[in-house]
Amino acid sequence: MKLLIFKNGTINITETFIVSNVNKLPHDITVLSLDHNGIPVANHNNPDKLTVILFYLQKVCSRIFKSDSTFFKQILFSRYLKKLKIDVVLAQFGHSGAEIYKVCRRRNIPLVVYLRGFDVSTDKMLQEYSNEYLHMFKYCTATISVSRSIRKQIISLGAESETAFVAPFWG
Repeated sequence: MKLLIFKNGTINITETFIVSNVNKLPHDITVLSLDHNGIPVANHNNPDKLTVILFYLQKVCSRIFKSDSTFFKQILFSRYLKKLKIDVVLAQFGHSGAEIYKVCRRRNIPLVVYLRGFDVSTDKMLQEYSNEYLHMFKYCTATISVSRSIRKQIISLGAESETAFVAPFWG
């Protein structure tokens, strides 16, 4: 099975819970993250030319049309999932799942979202993502949370109780 671990942003060495997933899950794993500019990068490699062109095309279109469209970003994600022949996506944090669920749905790839707290409990995150979370939860194969209270929170936001699991991080 080919697993893609996705994080909206760079994976920091201090995020031991993500590093542990990368190192300990028994699958063929690719890590897709966004570099400091927001460009999707697989396994910390430099992005190809088409990825960079599409990324900057999205930036130009967003400025021209005064819209934060994710059209080109969705194309980039779709290219990675197809090129890497991904079977399952594990999104690290709710907002990462919200960024990639549409592509997973379009490509019929199961999505598991790992929620850890701030992504479903801070006002800023809820204001920005609660509508997307509702749609994401309808598509998700499963959600994983670090505590029963986080599980309860994600169920209140629309996750199915039957597919909402608790897996505390032990290191």
